[in-house]
Amino acid sequence: MEQVTEVPERVLVVAAHPDDAEMGCAGTVAKWVAAGAKAYYLITTNGDKGTDDREITAEELAAIRDKEQRAAAAVLGVSEVVILPRHDGELEYTLDLRGDVVRWIRTWKPVAVFTHDPTVIISDFGVNHADHRRTGEVTVDAVYPFARGHLQYPEHLAEGLETHRVDQMYFWGAREQNCWVDISDTFEKKIEATRRHVSQFGDPERVGTMSRERAKKLGEENGVAYAESFRRLVLRH
Repeated sequence: MEQVTEVPERVLVVAAHPDDAEMGCAGTVAKWVAAGAKAYYLITTNGDKGTDDREITAEELAAIRDKEQRAAAAVLGVSEVVILPRHDGELEYTLDLRGDVVRWIRTWKPVAVFTHDPTVIISDFGVNHADHRRTGEVTVDAVYPFARGHLQYPEHLAEGLETHRVDQMYFWGAREQNCWVDISDTFEKKIEATRRHVSQFGDPERVGTMSRERAKKLGEENGVAYAESFRRLVLRH
């Protein structure tokens, strides 16, 4: 695998639920922010079904997860977080959802975009949530070709949002990973951000241990303390 050392000026993370971004790419985001990048989060659902607690309502959970996500993003230095008002477990690929992703690509103009690998149904960690797959799929299509085309979602142009071309995409959870990032200096921030999602992790120490083991193993394979790996796609202009 190739080591990624360049730092994009702007990076967008598109994730299905609050906490997905921290598990997927938080070490890299923190590293790039520390090096001067601007980072943005777009979360495609409000996470209102992610609990086994029968005493809490979906509305209450959504509010809690909103606060947790913003707290986690603040740890990493993320500039802005947008959480779409869509329900956990009900995400469908629609023109409106794709248009929302296109809108924020055109607003924030990222050089690099991170998201779920939409092709993985069964991963090493179990079933890949349907919302993850839909989010990855719609993000790929939003990046290419829809964010580029001036006749796609023309209402955006009327609002002053110009078309935009993304240079690179990074997929976490991919089977065929082809690049890695040294996160030795920012791994602890990844853990700290992940632990902000208190509603999701009853045992935060266990979560930290699992993340540490994975990042350490990948780091050892590449001669560093900790690493994150992805499948990178470089887009042609």
